[in-house]
Amino acid sequence: MRMTKNHKRFFVNDQGKHYTVQNAGNEPAPVQKPRPPIMIGGDGEKVTLKLVAHKYAVLRAHCEAVGRPYDDITRTNFIQIVIARDEADLAAKRIRYPKLEGIIGTPDMLVEQLAEYAKIGSQHILFHMPKAETIEPLLMLGETVLPHVAAL
Repeated sequence: MRMTKNHKRFFVNDQGKHYTVQNAGNEPAPVQKPRPPIMIGGDGEKVTLKLVAHKYAVLRAHCEAVGRPYDDITRTNFIQIVIARDEADLAAKRIRYPKLEGIIGTPDMLVEQLAEYAKIGSQHILFHMPKAETIEPLLMLGETVLPHVAAL
């Protein structure tokens, strides 16, 4: 998809399998100035933390090269979180979610892992949580984890 700007109007051109769009006006125009925000995301705490740390280092270098303050950029990550009451619940959840590569653990473990994201420069975490509709995992996260990471 290609988006071009002409006299403060945005036009989209795209050729897909079923539809072709040429010079379709994108109204209203995007609100973000100068452009939409970028979010770095990925699965796997070991891989993602290393990737994010590297991307933030590259971002910092680019900011220095163009004279833009690094701290003017909001740094956000999207991850998956699974919270467990205790070690037995954690073992059961690891069996239930064998392919989960996000953050998984007891409240103390989650605090440690989220602190790692803060340490490398993440300012906000957006997350997906399996079984959040049961409310219990959200309550547990809010009561046992968020008070410890809110000030990171």
